[in-house]
Amino acid sequence: MEVLRWAKALHTKVAQVAASAFNIPLSSVFISETSTDKVPNTSPTAASASSDLYGAAVLDACEQIKARMEPVALKHNFSSFAELAGACYMQRIDLSAHGFYITPDIGFDWTNLTANIILDLGYSINPAIDVGQIEGAFIQGLGWVAMEELKWGDAAHKWIPPGCLYTSGPGSYKIPSMNDVPFKFSVSLLKGHPNVKGYPLI
Repeated sequence: MEVLRWAKALHTKVAQVAASAFNIPLSSVFISETSTDKVPNTSPTAASASSDLYGAAVLDACEQIKARMEPVALKHNFSSFAELAGACYMQRIDLSAHGFYITPDIGFDWTNLTANIILDLGYSINPAIDVGQIEGAFIQGLGWVAMEELKWGDAAHKWIPPGCLYTSGPGSYKIPSMNDVPFKFSVSLLKGHPNVKGYPLI
């Protein structure tokens, strides 16, 4: 539900950019869902850059369309944008555009180059499963220690209700992704050291 509210808020902002660019009511702007058949190389909505990224891309597209419409608009005194658009259509003017924008000065603070893990599990019943669990635990710990910033309702975050955790899911804070896996990631199990307590395997 939180992700849906966030998406609606972003869509509303982007629609406002288009409405302002064409000087039309917000109710005249329609936004369809994101689809790779429209824009195959969209950037992820992250790092608090979504409004800048998509808003500026929409503005870029709107400016392209306005530039094509301008010669027609200068020749006639149209009473509405719809009337101008209709006249442009009759003159076979392209009324679609592909906008794009690259947010400047966004980078990464650090890169995890190498991680070497050796774990003593005694006699592993299933090494493949154990190694996978260790890899997952490492990445989870990496996120918890180095990437995720918890924001609680307190004196420093007065806009959050007291005692409530705002960053309670991937919609409100950055979690590890494929790019955060170390370039060299080695996980192995200590061999030749069975459990000295002699516990049964199962």
